[in-house]
Amino acid sequence: PRSCTNWEGDHVAHGLRYIPDRDKPCQHCQCENGRPTRCLSMTCAPPPCQHYQQIPGKCCRVRCL
Repeated sequence: PRSCTNWEGDHVAHGLRYIPDRDKPCQHCQCENGRPTRCLSMTCAPPPCQHYQQIPGKCCRVRCL
């Protein structure tokens, strides 16, 4: 089986879960022969402020502006 590559460029072995896309850090997928499958997304609580910026690569982490 082929490995996958996570958003940081690291190789992920077949069968393991990983985050494939930096722009979707709350989406975890399983590596199946080089492709992301069985992806699940977490739902985040509302941010504690009205104006915020998501921290790249971090699920549910924001910086209030």
